[in-house]
Amino acid sequence: MAKYDTDLINSLFFSNLEADDTIEKRAQDSTYFIREKVLEHGFVDKILPPQLKSRSELQVSTTEDTYYDVIGKRKKFASAPAYGINYLGEAGDYYEKGTKYEVRFQKIETETFRKDKDEVLAMKIPLTQILEEEFVYFLEEIRDGHFVTACRAVINANPAQRVISASTTILQANLENLKASMRSLELYPAWFVMTENTFGAVNNWTNLDSELLKEVIIEGFKYNSLLGVPVIRTLKETIVKEKEVWCFPTAEFLGTNELLDEVQFWMKYEKNILEMMAWESRGTTIGNSYGVHQLTLV
Repeated sequence: MAKYDTDLINSLFFSNLEADDTIEKRAQDSTYFIREKVLEHGFVDKILPPQLKSRSELQVSTTEDTYYDVIGKRKKFASAPAYGINYLGEAGDYYEKGTKYEVRFQKIETETFRKDKDEVLAMKIPLTQILEEEFVYFLEEIRDGHFVTACRAVINANPAQRVISASTTILQANLENLKASMRSLELYPAWFVMTENTFGAVNNWTNLDSELLKEVIIEGFKYNSLLGVPVIRTLKETIVKEKEVWCFPTAEFLGTNELLDEVQFWMKYEKNILEMMAWESRGTTIGNSYGVHQLTLV
C-alpha cells in the first residue's frame, strides 16, 4: 500500500472515531478482521475446528472459578490418556485413561495497545497491519504454540509414536512410515503439519510420474497434499521445528477444541489516546493421545 494511501486511511479512521457513535462499529469491524486472520494463518483450528459453547452447557469447577466440559470418547481408545492444553503457560493437565476427559476453559488476552493519535499516525503503517502485529500474531502463537507443546509431551510419554528417519529430508518412504505408525493404532492420517522449508524438499523428489516431475521442475510442487494426506505448511519454526513432521487424525478421533467466547475486541478513544485489546475464552484437550504422531529427520 502506498504511503499516501496509508496516511489517508489512518487519518480517516481517526476522523470516524472522533464522530459520534462510531467506536462500537470500529471495534466490531476489528473483531471480525482478527477472527478471520487468525483462522486463516493459525493451524490448530484447522486440525481441531472450534465449537462454540454456551455457559449453560458447561460445568463449574468446585476448586476454581472456571468452566469445564466433560467429553466422552470411544472405548477402543480408553487406554490412551488425555492431555489438556494450558494456554496460560504452565504445564498442561494430564488425565488418566478412561472413556471421559475434561476440557477446561481459559481466557487468552493480549496486552493493551495504548498510543496517542500522533504516535499511531507516525508509525506509517495501516491500521490493519497494526491489528495483525499486535493481536493476530499473538493469538496465533498462543494457540498453535501450546498445542504443539502438548503434542511434544504426548510423544515424550509415548516414544513408539515417533518415527525416526535416517534421511535429512522428507521422502515418500518416511512419510509412508509415519502413516503406518498411525494406522497401527487403528487411526487414519488426516493431516501432516510441517514447516515450509521441510515441505520444500518435495521439489527434489525424482520418483514421480514423468508429467508431474516435469511440472515440479518447471513450477515447483504446488499441491497441498502428500500421499493423499492434506498438508498444513507453516513459517512458525519456533513452534514447528524444521526436520519434523506431525501427523494427526480427524478431530473426531483426536480431541476437543471449544470456545466460550469467540475473539472479542475492545477499543477506546479518549483525549487523543487510542487503546485496544483482544481476548477469547477457549478450552482444548487432546482426548486421544494415540492420535499424535511425529516424524523426526536427522
